[in-house]
Amino acid sequence: MANLNINYFSPCLQYNTNLKIFIPTPSVEEIAKQKTNYFKIGVNFPVLYLLHDLYEDASDWQNYTNIVKYAQENHIIVVMPSVGNSFYQDMYKGANYFTFITEELPAYIQKYFPASHKISETYIGGVNIGGYGAMHIALHQPHRFGYVFSILGSLDICNLNFNELINCPINLDDIFENYDDISNTKINLRNQITSLNSNKITKEIKFFLSCSENDISYNTNLEYLNLLKNNNFSVTFDSGEGNSKWAYCDKALEKALKWIKFDYNDLNNKGLNNYAKN
Repeated sequence: MANLNINYFSPCLQYNTNLKIFIPTPSVEEIAKQKTNYFKIGVNFPVLYLLHDLYEDASDWQNYTNIVKYAQENHIIVVMPSVGNSFYQDMYKGANYFTFITEELPAYIQKYFPASHKISETYIGGVNIGGYGAMHIALHQPHRFGYVFSILGSLDICNLNFNELINCPINLDDIFENYDDISNTKINLRNQITSLNSNKITKEIKFFLSCSENDISYNTNLEYLNLLKNNNFSVTFDSGEGNSKWAYCDKALEKALKWIKFDYNDLNNKGLNNYAKN
């Protein structure tokens, strides 16, 4: 596995930004079996854009999960940007992170790395606010991403309780301009989901929602499961118990990647659901 730390000047953000990127390389077993076509010209890999939570950055995925192992096992490129506490938005007072993730980053990855351009081989996922970000971005670009997953997703962006936190460094109006007015905008996932369905846009995209039964967002995730189903999206739901965020996240991440692999190999929907609940 190639583990790359990239620092480059982003024209969109107007500063040097950091990326973590994993690229699969042949294992000892693959070399022994002469399955080493990784380095041939024209060989591309599926790519996963993996998004972090608030108060985190790209390094948390590597620090607290087995993402390196899963990337190697599934032969995928993993791209992890760092976007601060931006909620994956073009901030009212700050940088244009939404434009960075949706436009500049995919173009950068496809230009400089062996990343597939196929929708069926382009994935996006995240944890907590990163789960919201993944869905928000994918619903904005339904023809770019084939698979989307949210783990412990904070999906109801319109009902955040930051005012209850003492010394909270996040001013929501700095991000959204007027946070109280976002419920009727495309920042709200509900509006994005219903808009795509009412416009009869072809929905190749498939969703995987995973949330612990102990998590504060569990009922909200159930609401979005039903909302996606009622608007004719393909969605699989996974749940279980877990008191540790990252322990649950690691298991859910492994399941999400296997869900993608199973669906990509045309397993039927019953098989997918049965697997997700194991």
